[in-house]
Amino acid sequence: MKEKSEISDEEHIDFYKFISGAYDSPMFRLHYTIDAPMTIRALLYIPQSHTEKYGGGRMESGVNLYSRRVLIQTKAKGLLPDWLRFIKGAVDCESIPLNVSREHTQDGGMMRRLSTILTKRAIRWFEEESKRDKVKYERFIQEFGAFIKEGVCTDQVHKMELAKLLRFETTKSDVDYPYVSLDEYRDRMQPNQTNIYYMNAPSKEMALQSPYFEQYQEHGLEVLICTEPIDDFVMQHLDTYAKHKLQNIEMFDATMDGYVQHKKKLEGEKDSDVSVKKQLTETQVKALADFMTKRLVGRVGTVKSTTRLRDSPAVLADHESAQMRKIYRMTGQSMGPTPKYNLQFNPQHPLIRKLYTLSQSEKNEQVETAGLLTEQIFDNAIIAAGLLEDPRSIVSRLNTIMSRMVDDVEEPSADK
Repeated sequence: MKEKSEISDEEHIDFYKFISGAYDSPMFRLHYTIDAPMTIRALLYIPQSHTEKYGGGRMESGVNLYSRRVLIQTKAKGLLPDWLRFIKGAVDCESIPLNVSREHTQDGGMMRRLSTILTKRAIRWFEEESKRDKVKYERFIQEFGAFIKEGVCTDQVHKMELAKLLRFETTKSDVDYPYVSLDEYRDRMQPNQTNIYYMNAPSKEMALQSPYFEQYQEHGLEVLICTEPIDDFVMQHLDTYAKHKLQNIEMFDATMDGYVQHKKKLEGEKDSDVSVKKQLTETQVKALADFMTKRLVGRVGTVKSTTRLRDSPAVLADHESAQMRKIYRMTGQSMGPTPKYNLQFNPQHPLIRKLYTLSQSEKNEQVETAGLLTEQIFDNAIIAAGLLEDPRSIVSRLNTIMSRMVDDVEEPSADK
């Protein structure tokens, strides 16, 4: 009930420890007072960490509700949306009508109104903190970002406001400030760029090595890096941001982007320019595709060549999200049988050109080697897409391939 200027940092810390039962000091705090449209006094705190990440179970609401300084409900449900359950503190509202026992609120509509006011103020609070101290806010996102993402997926009213609070690493992230907002990404998009691009990867280092990124790197297109299983679900739920489609690069050819097409038009480039490099002819491509399809029967859908690759021999196309499969496993949902994946290979790659030569050989041993390489290239593409669930399945084949590689090497004699 005091004025903000009258409260010391020590008092805030002591009150936070009392109200939350914690031993640390709060990361952020908000002292909020309004008289209209409702009379509200609130002290809200964000802890340094939360217990859910340690497997402590789902947290309860951490905010107590008072009316005219009388405690109405501890850990008040419905006072804040569930995705803000990590906030600790106290709210005193004189405008809430109580029943005779003064232990419960009487007007559910008034509680919903109070919740809306507090939720909007909390979102604005986070936005203010992000501008006040960028490094500290990034620490907040690392700790509580999953709750914000949960809000994006569950709170249809505040979904786009919450999207502004999200932070991601990108393929062009600055060393000092590795995380960017969707607004920052939008502001530095290439002229005429059509979509906002993202990809799923365990880390930035692995993202930069992904075959799906090769095309985007060549054209200077920045890509958001999603490292959490929930990220792909969040992106699909948002679908668009600031009128730009959120596009997974594993499912999209960069040459379809407006920026790339405009760039080619200005430079007079043609898609057929790749023919300058050594690559298989159309007839050879068809023959190799037929060979790979027969070798991978039951595992592969379609096999064809592609121009989207630069340094990698092959990738999967039109496949399901690896992150979504992880979510299905985590939630115990049935994923069904392993689907047939569509394989696209790079006709310029030396390995693919040599694979064609082996596949057309009259020697059965070389044809069998081509078959083993085909299976390995296919599994490598599955690994690059993050979809290989049991890597032990490829060990035996790798041993066979390595044995064939060293067949011509003499073994050491017994006297040496």
